[in-house]
Formats: sequence, C-alpha cells, structure tokens
Amino acid sequence: MTQPAPGSIFDTGWLRLRESADAAARSTALPERARRYLVQRQRGERCLSLVDLGCGGGSNLRFLAPRLPGPQSWHLIDHDAGLLDEALATATHLRDVSGEPIAVQSACKSLVDVEADWFTGCDLVCASALFDLVSSDWLERLAAACAASKTAVLFTLSVNGDWGFLDGDGQAQDHPSDRWVRDQLIAHQQRDKGFGIALGSHAPQALVQAFAQRGYQVESAPSPWRLSPGHADTQALGHSLIEGWAGAVHEQSPNEQQRLERWLIHRLSQLNAGALGLEVGHMDFFAYPPASDSTGDNL
Repeated sequence: MTQPAPGSIFDTGWLRLRESADAAARSTALPERARRYLVQRQRGERCLSLVDLGCGGGSNLRFLAPRLPGPQSWHLIDHDAGLLDEALATATHLRDVSGEPIAVQSACKSLVDVEADWFTGCDLVCASALFDLVSSDWLERLAAACAASKTAVLFTLSVNGDWGFLDGDGQAQDHPSDRWVRDQLIAHQQRDKGFGIALGSHAPQALVQAFAQRGYQVESAPSPWRLSPGHADTQALGHSLIEGWAGAVHEQSPNEQQRLERWLIHRLSQLNAGALGLEVGHMDFFAYPPASDSTGDNL
C-alpha cells in the first residue's frame, strides 16, 4: 500500500475534537436531498450500498447513518487501521432513520489508489474534510469512477479558505497579520499531501466543475464553523487550530519566525482570555447522476 503523506495523517484527538463543530456546521438540507434520492432509488427491501472515503474514526458515518433510509450497508475505506477499528467499534450501536441496525465493513487501503470498482453497485459515495488534500487529477479520476457506476455523492466540510477571528462581541476582525497568516496557510494547503498538488481552498469549486461536466445535478451549501468567544469548546478547538496554522505557516515561511511568534502569542492570549472566537469556512456538496433510476424531480 502506498504510504500516506504526512499532511494526510490525522491524530485521533484532533478528529474527536472537531466532531461536534463539524456536526453543528453541516448543511441539513443536503443530507435530506440524499435521503430523498435514496428513497426514490430503492426498490423493495434492497439494501442500500454506501461508501465512506477517508472515514477516519467514523464521524461521517455517525452523522449520516441515522439520517438516511435503510437497510444500509456501509463500506468504510481509510489508510489508518487504528481509525478504522475505532469507526467499526462505534458503528455497532448505529441505526438508520427507521431505527434498524446498519451493516458495516471496512478496507484499509490508500485513497491514492482509488479505482472505479470500489463503487460498483454503490448508491451513495460519502466523504468529509477530504478534498482540500487531493489533486485536480485525483478528483477527476474519482468523478469518472463515480459516473461510471452512476452513484450519487455527498461530500462535506471542504475548506474554502475563508476564515477569520471574532472579538468578544462576535464582530469580525481583519488585521493585516491575520491576512498574512491566511495567505501563507492557503499556499501551504496546496502542497502535495500524497495525491499530487493539493486543491486546498479551490476544492469546492473543483467538485462542482468535475461532476457538472459529467452531467450530474449538483448542489452546494455553506457549512462554516462558528466558534463563539468564551466557550470551552471554542478554546479547546481554537488552540488546536491556531497552533496548527502556525505550524503550517512556519513550514511555508521559515524565515518569518519572529513575525509568526508575535501573531501566535497575541491570538492565543486573546483566546485564553475568552475574548476571541473563530469562523472557518467550508462547503458541502451533493450531486446525483443523469439517467439514474431516480429522476430527482422530488428532491
């Protein structure tokens, strides 16, 4: 198996930390579109087939399974065997929208090697917080594979590069030092994460283009994190975010360490004092193929 690049490896603690923020940010309309699509597509008691790419510890599965019809059969794919074990352990308690148990299996393999036969017979391909890491060429291969299998897709929480800080009153701040950090971070996000030159904040637009070109009906919706000043969750996640951003900026501009340190100390002190909040922009995406069994007229 191809070894994952460092930029595509995520700590379990970070994934758990962000799960509540992800759940609060996600579009509710697009999972509902997916539910309607699957209901229309289903015939009799046929088990619906769903794939979760880069499933991590299973947060996407935990969010979606109770919102989608059944019977459900999930295929989880990730390169991290430990995260797959965690996802499988929590899946035993999950139920579909009707309260029935779901079936789950997993495969430990690199997403770099995505193949069309992964989606044979699949009804819905899902992924969360993945597409800023991948390249344009990889996305084209994925879109072609999905189109070949005529499967719908529900991709959530793709970063769009729009982030900033909030003061104690919840008003947006826009300091030159923040803009500098943002520019460095956007550049860093486009480094190779193991899939080729990463899309970074261009991922939402690239998703729309890749699937629309293949005749898919597409819909996007914003899904920003909104972390209010002074909340315990904001401080925990905010610390991890700000320190992570600083690490990326240091890699991108190692000769600007003093400037970066001033920014980091200032923002962390405000966060610790409960005087700083954050907004981080993401987009969610749902698309279904043409000439499918489900016309989508009632979506």
